[in-house]
Formats: sequence, C-alpha cells, structure tokens
Amino acid sequence: MIDFFDTTNYSLNNRIFYANGTGSWQIWQKPRNCNFVFMILIGGGGGGGGGITGSTAIAKSGGGGGGSSAISRYCFPANSIPDTLYVQVGNGGLGGNGSSSTTTVSAGSGGTLSYVSISDSTTITSILVSSGAAAAGGGGAGSISSASAGGTAGSVFVQTSALLSYFGLSNGNAGTAGPGGGTVGAGNSVTPTFLTSGGAAGGGTSNVLNNQNVGGNVNGIGSIPTISGGPAGGGNGSSGYLQNVSTSSSNPFVFYSTGGAGGGSSGTADGGAGGNGAYGSGGGGGGAGVTSGGRGGRGGDGIVIITAW
Repeated sequence: MIDFFDTTNYSLNNRIFYANGTGSWQIWQKPRNCNFVFMILIGGGGGGGGGITGSTAIAKSGGGGGGSSAISRYCFPANSIPDTLYVQVGNGGLGGNGSSSTTTVSAGSGGTLSYVSISDSTTITSILVSSGAAAAGGGGAGSISSASAGGTAGSVFVQTSALLSYFGLSNGNAGTAGPGGGTVGAGNSVTPTFLTSGGAAGGGTSNVLNNQNVGGNVNGIGSIPTISGGPAGGGNGSSGYLQNVSTSSSNPFVFYSTGGAGGGSSGTADGGAGGNGAYGSGGGGGGAGVTSGGRGGRGGDGIVIITAW
C-alpha cells in the first residue's frame, strides 16, 4: 500500500493483530516492493479450572492451571502469497466457575487457534498457517478428596493441515501444560520454559479443620518476575506478566508472556480467583473454599505479528 504522496508507507511493514471477536477476520495487505514476509502466530491460552467448595474438614482441590498455546513462525517469499491475506486471532478460554455447589463447579474452557489464510476460511486449501494443530486446553475443575487435572499444552502446527504452508520455511514449538491442583498444601506452581506458559493451580485444603493454603506461583526466571499466588484465606491470584509487544525500531521487540497465578484456598469462606493469563498463556486455577470455590482465570487471547521486508 502507498500513502497520499505515492511513496511507500513503511509503517505497514510491521503489523500486530489482536483478538477481535469469535470467528472474526481481519485483513492484511502486502506492502509494496517487499521480498519476504515473516509471521508469528500465537493462539489463545486455556482458562483455569474453578475451585470446588466443601465443608471445613473435607480435603478438596483447587482448579488446575490452563495450558498455553503453541507458536508458529513462518517465512514466505513475497511472490508466493496473495496481496491480501485474512487473519483470525484466537481467543483465550474462559475460566471455570467456582460454585457454591459441589456439582456445578466447572473446568476452564480451551483457547482457540489463530490463522492466516488466503480467504476468510479455515479449510485445508485456504489456510496458509495456523498457530498449532490443537489449541491449549483448560484446567480441570477442583474436586472433593482428589486432585484436579492441568490444562493441556497446545500442539505444534502440522503442514498437512494447510497445503499452502509448503511454500514457506517453518519453525514451531508446542505450548506448556498447566499443573493440576492438589488437596494438600499450596497450589502447584509453574516455571516458564518458553515464550508462553501455563497458569498455576489454585490452593487446596486438607481434611484438617479450617485448613487453607496459598495459590500456586508463576516462578520468576531471568527478567521475568515471580507472579504470586493468592494468599491463604481466599486471596486472588495475580494476572500474568507481559514483556513488551512492540514493532518500533527504537524499542526492540522482546516478547515474554506468562500464565496467571492460582487463587488461595479458604478454610472458612470463599476461595480466591485465579489470575488471567497474558497473550497465549493459561489462566490460573481458582482456590478451594467452604462457602464457594474461586473462579478460574481467563486464558490470554492470541496474537499475530506479520513483518514484511
């Protein structure tokens, strides 16, 4: 595309696309005189599971942390792709309900994939590349006297599901799973090992009267700070960390995203809510409680970055 003076508009060479509603397509136009197009696709993270409720002397688990999205990186010769592409950015999964009833507590919802296609379709002949083969899964709901399940990691994109992807050079990584929630002690923590991470689990309670525990942390590593779980007594977990989403040449692009921390459990009242995940990362699990379990955190929405040169 060009500006009003018929000169190349270089601001179009770096585009970031954000989630824009379920099934919504956004349009990318190829800039003039570019030779290569590089794409990074991250899908939505899974929501954290809800914490369960139960009497003061019953062992019960917090919700599991949601899994994180896989990441796809593709480079295409500019002349191998159309001038117009369609971008759909995946949504993060909703956190599970932390209900006052043991029968209505729910798991977190899975995230959805991100796509770049040659038309507004996700058929095998339209997709150029997607963020993965399977989206990140939601964390399991808390349970009485047993552990909850963690959300599954998003799996790596498979070229056979998008025939046009064979024109490009590919590199992809699977996401990371969220931990399950136990019935003894603090919620299980997670340590980032990738550009996105699963959410931490909510705190559980033992069968000791009025027992309560902190939610799981997202452990800090390098420049990534620790994201603290909710305090014992039903404190809410903190939301995930995001370091710099920028395409400015004066502000170099560095991307780290983490999941949300787990909610703390309560031996006398409500469990704490799990924290929300940042882009592509999982939500934290809700803490177990006596009057109500804590709600799971929402998974982070996906993001698509396209750079042309």
